[in-house]
Amino acid sequence: MVVAAFVAPFLMPATVRFVGTAAQLPGVRLAVITTAPADQVPAELTRHLAGHWRVDDALDRQQIADAVRGLSRQLGPVERLVGALEQLQVPLAEVRHALGIPGIDVDTAGAPDNNTPDGFGADQATAAASHAADTQRQRRTLHRKVRMTLEEAAVGCIKVLRGKVTDICATCRSVVS
Repeated sequence: MVVAAFVAPFLMPATVRFVGTAAQLPGVRLAVITTAPADQVPAELTRHLAGHWRVDDALDRQQIADAVRGLSRQLGPVERLVGALEQLQVPLAEVRHALGIPGIDVDTAGAPDNNTPDGFGADQATAAASHAADTQRQRRTLHRKVRMTLEEAAVGCIKVLRGKVTDICATCRSVVS
């Protein structure tokens, strides 16, 4: 059984459905890290969760890391750390890196250059503007490389992890090529 943590800052109805679906994947014990107290987690979600950890700021990497450590003490080592919110991708990547959890790294998650207050220097803005078509092509390529089903994201592609890649699986074909 893979222990996974899903960071869901706010448990909106769509988020509850998304987390609930992930929690029901075979071979996954899913915990949620959220700003919602346990008594405010909908019952239909709670029955599928292996754990819950409340944080004050679910976008704060230190609070996420502390939550993952706490869940690891309760459930065993957290082996996957996921979240759907775009603003979470860099903090999640930083926590994965710090705790040795496999997944998308900080560069892939899109960490900005921190040399300027807005995170994007003038020279980078000029380069980005002059290479828009190139950037779009790179994004499409990157998207193909990291696109995974929810199941694969939560537990890792089982076929790839077990070394049983096949030519009928889109994910396996991308690994082979």
